[in-house]
Amino acid sequence: MEHKVPIPHDYIWMTEGYENRAVLFRRYVLGYLAKSHPDLSLIRIEGMTAICERKEGFKVMKQGKRPTKRQKLLMEQSGLNDREWLVVKSLRTEIHLVHREKEDQLVIYL
Repeated sequence: MEHKVPIPHDYIWMTEGYENRAVLFRRYVLGYLAKSHPDLSLIRIEGMTAICERKEGFKVMKQGKRPTKRQKLLMEQSGLNDREWLVVKSLRTEIHLVHREKEDQLVIYL
């Protein structure tokens, strides 16, 4: 899946007057992506937009919330320690969990 990241307009005037302007511009974009989006790798540049893809094996931790009493009971029934898991998504038929330390993801079906 491709992600579009806007490139800061400062890089236009920063590269003016250089012989290899395109090479320097690309280096600036690669540095920007490494700092601001470390999970993405550059595919190509289209205008002032960097077309990127997610790096292989790079995990992004979802922001989980503390479970409610009902969710804690469901976790205990499933054999899980409710202190180790956070709730990412709660639906009528399932609860999506993420481990606090290992970042493992788990789904409990109701």
